[in-house]
Amino acid sequence: LDDFGSGYASIAYLEQFPVKKLKIEQSLTKKLTDAPQDTRFISSLLAIAKSFNLIAIAKGVETQQQLEILQELGCERMQGNRISCPLAVEEMTTFLHTHRTLSVISDQ
Repeated sequence: LDDFGSGYASIAYLEQFPVKKLKIEQSLTKKLTDAPQDTRFISSLLAIAKSFNLIAIAKGVETQQQLEILQELGCERMQGNRISCPLAVEEMTTFLHTHRTLSVISDQ
């Protein structure tokens, strides 16, 4: 379910459709700061995803601060320029191979 938290992405869709992933709208991520009202909203969306056994993905992560706050809130999946700029297929293959290798090493 893309752009959750804005527009027509209703919470009712979580029961009506076979949704597996909930993508948090990037405009919400952009506003993310250490201000309690900002973190509470994202935290609530992450809790909703968890309660429905969904994978939550924060879109539009552009700063180290956003990345760290999302990690502290328990968001395990993110996308945006802080993670990687857009890549060609060959570059993406290398990127995924490198990060999979790093993940395996850190898990041991």
